Amino acid sequence: MVCGIKVGDNIIVEKDSEINIEIEVNETRVNVARPPDGGWGWVVVFAALVSSALFDGVTYSYGVLTTEFIDHFDVSRTTIGLMGSLLIGMTLCPGPIVGYLCKKYGYRFVMILGGSISSISFMAPFFYAELWFLFLTSSLLTGIGFGMIYLTCVVIVNNYFEKRRGLAVGIAVCGSGLGTFIFGPLIQFLIELYGWRGAMLIAGGILFNLIPCGLLFQKLPTHTLNEASNLNKKKENSIKNTIKLVLKLFSNPIFILYGLSNFFSCVGFNAPFIYVKDRAITAGIPAIKASFLLSSMGIGNFFGRIAFGFIATRELFNGFHLYNASLIICGATLICSWGVTSYASMIVYTLIFGVMAGSYVTMTSIVLVELFGLNDLGLLFGLINICQGVAVFIGPPLAGYIYDSTHSFNAAFLFCGGFLSIAGLMMYIAYFFKGFRKSHCQMK
Repeated sequence: MVCGIKVGDNIIVEKDSEINIEIEVNETRVNVARPPDGGWGWVVVFAALVSSALFDGVTYSYGVLTTEFIDHFDVSRTTIGLMGSLLIGMTLCPGPIVGYLCKKYGYRFVMILGGSISSISFMAPFFYAELWFLFLTSSLLTGIGFGMIYLTCVVIVNNYFEKRRGLAVGIAVCGSGLGTFIFGPLIQFLIELYGWRGAMLIAGGILFNLIPCGLLFQKLPTHTLNEASNLNKKKENSIKNTIKLVLKLFSNPIFILYGLSNFFSCVGFNAPFIYVKDRAITAGIPAIKASFLLSSMGIGNFFGRIAFGFIATRELFNGFHLYNASLIICGATLICSWGVTSYASMIVYTLIFGVMAGSYVTMTSIVLVELFGLNDLGLLFGLINICQGVAVFIGPPLAGYIYDSTHSFNAAFLFCGGFLSIAGLMMYIAYFFKGFRKSHCQMK
């Protein structure tokens, strides 16, 4: 079977029976290998899995450390919420810049740079323990390093796979749940042995393992395809065309709606990871048992990402509906956790939340590809990351402020659950747009 795709003035002719794609660009033909859907791609998936276990494990276990910061520095939970927001926000906000760096210098370089910055920055407070320095190093600089790793892992896996993309992405990002499961109790254990400064030093040393993961990121088989489309004075890589694309996206109502959905979701998504241990302690749960609630979230997250990645690959359900349902159930779970005091019930709600949170993270990039295609995924995902990052600067501090005002985490978690549910429901507004209804009928 032969199918033609028109891109501007160029025609891409794809033959299913061959392993090459023939591209005509201003009468110049170039043979380019397809995404392998396997082979070295599985090595890349493994490296991305280990990377997400490391950086997300530290990120989502940061709440274990912030409890110690409250006691050591005698600061409010609003201030500590801002610290967690800065770490997660800076992981997301530099997305478009990271996408540009990946295109210019390659995924391997960006991964190694991000791993070096994050590990050194996270260890730095061991040598100088001041609050402002914690904000600078463990939040701001570590977040920038994590941002380089996060976008690189997601984009490279999406580019290495086509038919098995859902499964590959699910496996790659499931490391987040595995890391959260391990790092929560581990950091608590290290705190009890060496104090929070020693725990950060050891955790920062563990983050150095991000560098060998980056070395496994080989040059993409589809990279030549980008170069081929750039033969005409490299127009596609020009800043001018990038700006045009951004302006076009922000005039697209579906992209705006998707960006708003991700904004609303991240207002409520991250605060539970930061405050779940603190919430349990205020309910009378011992600190070591409270830290295992992060493990409950993590194990749910792990299985949620793999399971929903598999479902997306098998096309058992529409990715758009999976994305929306994940957010709605996430929100409903937090709302229903109102008044929870027993440890068993805390395990149940954190496990359910973890599963659906894992689904949401897995489906975000998959739905983005379904809606807008694989071209310029780095830029698209980077713009969505900005929407998420801005929201993170709002959500956790505001949840902390709600607790400081009410002296109860019930209202704070209700606030988070409400925003998550709204984020899932609002995407159905897309059906009011004729263009979406038409394209959605063709979506898998």
